[in-house]
Amino acid sequence: MTAHDIAERARLLSHARYAKIIDSNQSLITQASDLLEGAADHALTSGQLVWRSLFKSNWNDIRREMLRDDPQGRLLRSNSPFSLILGETDPELRRKEWRQAKSELSNQRT
Repeated sequence: MTAHDIAERARLLSHARYAKIIDSNQSLITQASDLLEGAADHALTSGQLVWRSLFKSNWNDIRREMLRDDPQGRLLRSNSPFSLILGETDPELRRKEWRQAKSELSNQRT
């Protein structure tokens, strides 16, 4: 298990938390989409281009895609506009998610 593995799992945990928030406030989807809409294609990362396309889907599809535990899900989470809107500023919550991610990965390996 590397620090990169832990960071990836922590991003998955944070996006699961974001999904719960968005479940009750879907206007956040519009806010996230608006962050990408004004940019020219050449100014966006490949992940942001996927997000832009994904925002044409319904919330259930968006939610499923952003929580996938595979390369596509990791690409989305590493380029997520939701991190800009809902990103955690509380260092203790970030540490808690890091510890949880490390614990989950440790448990998977045993």
